Amino acid sequence: MKAKKFTAVLLSALLLLTGCTTIFGEKEERTYEKITKEEAMGKTNEKELEEVVEQEEEAHYPLEIKDDQENSLHMDKKPTRIVTLSEFFNEALMALDEESRIVASPETELFSVENSLDFHSQTLVEDIKALNPDLVLVGQGEEKEKLEELKEEGLPVFYLESESLEGMLEDLETLGNLMNRTERGTRLVEDYKGLMASGEGENPKKIFVALDENPLLSAGEGTFVDSLITAAGAKNVVEKQKGYVEVGEGIVAREEIDLYVFVTDSENQEEVEELMQEYEKVESSNIKQFYVMEIENYQMPSFVYFDRLEEIQRLLMD
Repeated sequence: MKAKKFTAVLLSALLLLTGCTTIFGEKEERTYEKITKEEAMGKTNEKELEEVVEQEEEAHYPLEIKDDQENSLHMDKKPTRIVTLSEFFNEALMALDEESRIVASPETELFSVENSLDFHSQTLVEDIKALNPDLVLVGQGEEKEKLEELKEEGLPVFYLESESLEGMLEDLETLGNLMNRTERGTRLVEDYKGLMASGEGENPKKIFVALDENPLLSAGEGTFVDSLITAAGAKNVVEKQKGYVEVGEGIVAREEIDLYVFVTDSENQEEVEELMQEYEKVESSNIKQFYVMEIENYQMPSFVYFDRLEEIQRLLMD
């Protein structure tokens, strides 16, 4: 699947950039965080405004920061040539208004990049090194296999991984600090934490998520799907299992299920509607509602999960 919808978090960020009033309240000036409205209004030309920006960056850098492998990265100044090896980083940097600093990335349709990287190229590391990046962002997907090789080449690598919605928000805050966008990152995180339930309610509704049906595959503890269900204040039918697990059809037959979700990686609306029509034909005394949900790669972080969270919350309210 090539095309990718803007997620709510990215749309919120874009509204901020265009100066629209958003869920964060007042309009935000297109400057860095420590430039207040009063300071910005007091600047009569672009040169003076740029001087304030430079002063703010000088106060933030040099920066010493640890990644998720406890490796320290020293940055003398804000990175200007970033290579991302995960779509999640593209989403996060776009939300932080820093996507223009990305010089190379795997294929993405969120925005255009100078160089498209091929994970399967035997010269991937050499290709990255030739771009002279001052920051290489690596996640837990197949790109992790290149992590040590990238380090051996002396490249400024920063590794982040997450297994939950909370973990993604922590990574967004970390990237906000890395890019001197701390306040902006914090506001985005607080907004999305506001969507998430603190845990199951007194009588939580039960959700079963089918990632595949032949064999029947679901997601237990330590997965984005389980985190999604918890964030909706619901109970995962297979919460006692760990990771991605094959489950017998008996577990579905035994449980009283409020919402049965089938995950597809297709964003073709006609295909999704056809799947939904097939589920609507199913007669089940123990399943109250069926739903087809599009997630491109359920094993990888993406802000798309926050859109799906809102979908599930609406369904559970019906």
